Amino acid sequence: MAEPAPIGLTQQAVFLFIWLLYGAAGLAVFRWLRPGLSAGCQGLLVFALAAQIAIVSLGLYLQPQTAQQRWLWHLDAERNVVSTLSTAQLALVGWLALFTAWVAAGGLARQRLLMIFVWLVFLFLAWDEWHSVKDNYANWQRYYAALGLALAGATAFIAWHAPREARKYYACILTGLGMSAVGAIILDIVPLDCDFFLLWRIDIDGCLDLYRIEEVLELVGVWIVLAAVCGLYCDARRGERARRLGFSHFLLPPLYVLGTVAVVPIANAFELRMTQPVDARYEKTVRLEAVGMTRDAEGYDVNLYVVANKWHRFTGLGYSLNLVDQASGEMLAQADAGAARRRSWHTALYDPTFKYVEWLRLRLPPNSPENRAMWLLFTVWREQDDGYERQRVVASDLPLLSDTQVILDEFVIRAPSQPASQPALAIFDNGFALQSVDMPTSVQSGETREIRFTWRAAEAPAEEYTQFLHFHHEATGAFWNFDQQPLGPRLPTRLWYSGLADSETWRVAFPADLEPGRYSVYTGLYALDGLARMSGRTADGDDLVDSRLPLGSIVVGS
Repeated sequence: MAEPAPIGLTQQAVFLFIWLLYGAAGLAVFRWLRPGLSAGCQGLLVFALAAQIAIVSLGLYLQPQTAQQRWLWHLDAERNVVSTLSTAQLALVGWLALFTAWVAAGGLARQRLLMIFVWLVFLFLAWDEWHSVKDNYANWQRYYAALGLALAGATAFIAWHAPREARKYYACILTGLGMSAVGAIILDIVPLDCDFFLLWRIDIDGCLDLYRIEEVLELVGVWIVLAAVCGLYCDARRGERARRLGFSHFLLPPLYVLGTVAVVPIANAFELRMTQPVDARYEKTVRLEAVGMTRDAEGYDVNLYVVANKWHRFTGLGYSLNLVDQASGEMLAQADAGAARRRSWHTALYDPTFKYVEWLRLRLPPNSPENRAMWLLFTVWREQDDGYERQRVVASDLPLLSDTQVILDEFVIRAPSQPASQPALAIFDNGFALQSVDMPTSVQSGETREIRFTWRAAEAPAEEYTQFLHFHHEATGAFWNFDQQPLGPRLPTRLWYSGLADSETWRVAFPADLEPGRYSVYTGLYALDGLARMSGRTADGDDLVDSRLPLGSIVVGS
């Protein structure tokens, strides 16, 4: 086991605050609520608080150094010992609230409704504590704050109409909710980092690791709510229904936790069946196994399934999605995520591999360019002492942009189009229509001139076509040609869509040694696969001779 790192004065102050918080919370709750608690509830609260103190003490003392220690004891890690304790405590509050609603007498209808609300909220929080569904939403703090305010408002309303002797329990619920909100939301968004203290010229020996305070405030806050619900339960169980329950209902919270844990591989295996299998292998035996993608007007939702043969292969591992303009190479958007054990599971006892799944949301930037080909790129990186190192792709059945970047998808943001105001010059059999051409009547040898083409598409062939320009000297028969993509590299024809209407201005460089004279100009399309020309018809319905459309003539001067 690695030796714990030395503790500075700042961290000692944090630890002192934590122990004072536990001492104050324990003394206040037991002094205020103890007279109304049964021996069973008192024992339950003592056990829950002792478990918290023991596990938090290990996390604080060890200051986890190795990957194994971080997984087991880190206060801010997911799906470890601390997270399991928090899940169990939240579930205990929820189920105890449900039993309180069950045993409440008819005159306590309002309390019964409140306890049902508490049951639903805390079982959801217990589920989310393990699965971290909130991490998939950018503004989850806003939703959680709204839920907490609704619960606090309902509690305050019930407390106002409750008997005087019961109000202390509702006050504890409000206190516990407030402490949990400070730990889970407020400290999470307030920038109390090194920069904050430097801004106010406060000299501290190291930065405050606020995650310790955040997690302890959440744990202690929920424990106070648990004590309050225990008090309400003891008051309510004086009725006849309590005799039918006994103490077996205390088995439900651990059973709920076990069910929450067990459903992870089942749910992930089901999700895996809904994805597209891929095989992209990276150095250090990391492999991208499957990808699920959904695109809407605002961006991409991507599910990534990564496999490694050892737990430690996930240490420092992370993933990036990049949205890149194909023509310019400019990165327009990025989403990053680090591998976390909360979304990992062991495949089977006979299979030594481990899987990790991550949900990433890549949002399109405002005013994203339309009718431009985009790549969705996937990169695996690993944290290093001085930054991040991209992992090299060893083999992949997906196309690569580089030895570290896999192309997951390509797409185009469609631009709105208007109906054509005049007949097309030519309609090709693949559904493309050349709407108009703006071409100069004369040029000089060695000159670069612009020629503008307007295209429309009635179909989306998903094939690659190139447009050609043929120049034939009318007197000598000399021939010269110029080829490129119809709309340039910004929008290859494989990404054209039904309803496309767009123009491209070509910059055509006429050779310096081009023979002067009048040239007949023709254009058309050919497929890159096989180089066969695409046949078509003119505006009059006549077939294109030699699959070429005559555009007129250009006079080339010397």
